[in-house]
Amino acid sequence: MQVYQRNEIAADRAYKGVRYTITGTIDSISNDLFGAPYLTLRTDELLGKVQASFPRSDEAALSRLSRLSPGSTVGVSCVISGKMMNVLARECRLD
Repeated sequence: MQVYQRNEIAADRAYKGVRYTITGTIDSISNDLFGAPYLTLRTDELLGKVQASFPRSDEAALSRLSRLSPGSTVGVSCVISGKMMNVLARECRLD
């Protein structure tokens, strides 16, 4: 979130719509209002805290997500979609 904290417009221009690999510590595991699963990650990377959303139809990801727990370190590859409280990432895949 450091880049987004300094200048959200510049961060969006650099990262929005770009697939980015993120490694972080799982803060929470949940479903959004539409039932899509997501992880909230704490990172040391430029993005800071990230909400990584996964497609509901990705059974392999759902199976892997169900075995994870907060405090674990995980890598994801996602398309950055901007910031709303957390940096939002969509179309994520577990590495």
